[in-house]
Amino acid sequence: MSHTTLGIDIKSHAINYALCSFASNAQSPDIRETGTIEVLPTDTSDGLSEAFESLSHKLEQFKGLQIDNIGLSLDPTLALYAHRSFPFNDPKSIEKILPQDLNDIWNFDNTSQIAFQIGEKIKLSSENGEADEEVYDVLALNYPYDKLATLLDYFKNSRIDPHLAIPATDALPYAMGTLIVPPQEAWALLDIGENYTIIALGTNDKIQFTRAIKVGSVNIDEAIAATFNISIEEARAMKEETGFIAVAQQENADYQQYVQQHRIEPWDVDPIALSKACNAGLQLLITALQQSVVNFSSKFHIEPECIYLSGGGAKLCGIDNWLSKLSGVPCYLGLPIRKELIATNPHAKSVAMDISAAAVAAAANANADGNCPLNLRKGALVHKGSLAFIQDNKWLFASLIVALIIALIFMTSMRAKTVKTEHDKIKQALEQTTKELFGKKILNQQQITREFEDSEGYDFLPVRTAFTHFEWISNNVNDNLADIEMDLSGLDIDTQRKIVTIKGEVAGDDGLPRFMQLLEQYECFPNEIQEPKTTKIKEKTSFTLRVEANHCAMGGESE
Repeated sequence: MSHTTLGIDIKSHAINYALCSFASNAQSPDIRETGTIEVLPTDTSDGLSEAFESLSHKLEQFKGLQIDNIGLSLDPTLALYAHRSFPFNDPKSIEKILPQDLNDIWNFDNTSQIAFQIGEKIKLSSENGEADEEVYDVLALNYPYDKLATLLDYFKNSRIDPHLAIPATDALPYAMGTLIVPPQEAWALLDIGENYTIIALGTNDKIQFTRAIKVGSVNIDEAIAATFNISIEEARAMKEETGFIAVAQQENADYQQYVQQHRIEPWDVDPIALSKACNAGLQLLITALQQSVVNFSSKFHIEPECIYLSGGGAKLCGIDNWLSKLSGVPCYLGLPIRKELIATNPHAKSVAMDISAAAVAAAANANADGNCPLNLRKGALVHKGSLAFIQDNKWLFASLIVALIIALIFMTSMRAKTVKTEHDKIKQALEQTTKELFGKKILNQQQITREFEDSEGYDFLPVRTAFTHFEWISNNVNDNLADIEMDLSGLDIDTQRKIVTIKGEVAGDDGLPRFMQLLEQYECFPNEIQEPKTTKIKEKTSFTLRVEANHCAMGGESE
């Protein structure tokens, strides 16, 4: 039996799609079609709406083919992540208390769309010498509700209904093994899009580390426009026609070579200035890649043996040679697609250069039962089925409903005793769970809800410690300030006097203000942090911040 899934990836100027069939007994899928629909700027109507309408007409060509699942790839730079630990793994209980537990970093309101994934049980070492505590690691995902709701409205108007909505970084692991099989033991992947780049590092066919940064091909356009004092549209045309990148002192030689090879067209422009502009546009990408490789190598004690490049930004002439010389490892254009796919699928080359749409199709297939933990189609945005599909098949649905009613009557009469047994088991489990949680047996849903609402602090949650401050600062700097070159040289947390002293160096004029704005989002810190002591050292600013951490709500009997 096979499932046909459609993956859709929304870009600023294009919609990419991939239609794949996954057979349960096949090692690799059948890529039926891939394509790109441009989002053209227009003065009379919404260009994105017209692109969605074109996609809808395109799908009508596959009317004879039943599409089992539709996956949507989201901008990962808008996603926020946090890890939490709980002594239980019941999804419904976690769903109720997770927003309160995360209020110290995210300030939940109706603009947050939340999903979470329950990981494995881990042991936390006790500071007072008692037995280690076993808890479950929970990964929480926060995505802007309005962004996702607006995007789903476009789909609704075009009679397309995605089952799965997931950030591109979380969809990428589903492509490993099914679509991508790197031959190296350790490798890196750069998927350079228009507005963001996904950095992934892995071992064999498993991704061990992913991150997304707001650097893409548009940064190259902006750098070229600033260098030659031209518009963004003119800069984009120059990049596509004759843009290239080379290491210092090699610009002229590489430019002549690429022209002779007809990889770029000659242009009345200084090639050295053009290469330096492209270099400047990708500088933050290099910094983020170097930081990611250091973190990966220190954890897994192995360095990447090569780098694979995909996405529209990877089409910049010379980027593979330039990155190879900077990193010291081979760089390849395109991803290592399975050999079976290359031999049998004419669209494999397209997938090798732009993986996001095919990756989310693989994710939709892997979660055909609708139980994907990080699926953001929850709550008010939950998948409800396609109205157009229901209308087209109303008589089939009517006959299925009649058959279902008959089957239910038969099953009810035959399994009355079984139902009674199951009811008693559920009742007993609920009595035991509520007694452990609240100290008394509760079987009424309203009473359980009231107990959660009346509970303050949840005594079974860990109290706030100095490590809580360190974990918040570390996680949020990594997740939200990846584009800033920063070195935190000292972090002194005095929990008795409730003073946190942070020392470090930061590059750029906006680095320190952005860092302070990020700290002000932490519940334990004041809304307005006092100005730090600073010293200018060349292009970096050395700073010392003293923050009063006395704004925390109580997390138990003591802080």
